[in-house]
Parts: sequence; structure tokens; C-alpha cells
Amino acid sequence: MPDYVYLFRGGDYEDFSPEQLQQVVQEYIGWVKKLREQGIFKAGDELQPSGRVVRREAGKITDGPFAETKEAVGGYFLIEAQSYDEAVEIARSSPNLKNNGWVEIRQVSDYQ
Repeated sequence: MPDYVYLFRGGDYEDFSPEQLQQVVQEYIGWVKKLREQGIFKAGDELQPSGRVVRREAGKITDGPFAETKEAVGGYFLIEAQSYDEAVEIARSSPNLKNNGWVEIRQVSDYQ
């Protein structure tokens, strides 16, 4: 079965109280538990909000520009699914979608 990476982007969490943020964390914990029980969750974690982009422009290496906050990757999952369509269907249950975020889905290449 192919592997897929979910990149979690966006989400309106800035005005959440600590209790509301904890509720979101619990939703993610529950979702991961369900994916583990189905045997399709392989890895995943939250990412730190800060980071850098390194690129070559006009012969020089720069460490920017940075993604806008709404576009920053907040975390990732590695899951296993029968097909891209199934991976999309699984992503539809992401707690990130409830808070105006989105999930980018990329199939992992199998060069073997």
C-alpha cells in the first residue's frame, strides 16, 4: 500500500483560550488513536512555528522569504492508504478542517 504525507496548514487558533486549545489537542489525539487502530498511521508530529526557507536566488543563498502564518506547516502525518482517493477521504476527518485549516496530501514516491 502506498504511503501519503499530510501537511497541516492554516487554522484559526490565535484567539483560542488554553481550554479550547486543549480541546483541539484532544481531538487530534482521538483522531490519531482511530488511525492507529485502523493500522494506517505510521508517524506524525506537531512542528515548531518558527523555521526557515533556504533557497538559491541570483547566485546567493538566502534564508527567506518566510511563509505567511496562515500558510505555515503546523504538523505532518505519514499514513498508509489503498489509493490517493482513500487518503483524501481519510483527511476529510482532520480536526484542522474544523478551524479553517487545510491538509495538503502528497504521495510518497516508491523508487524501489
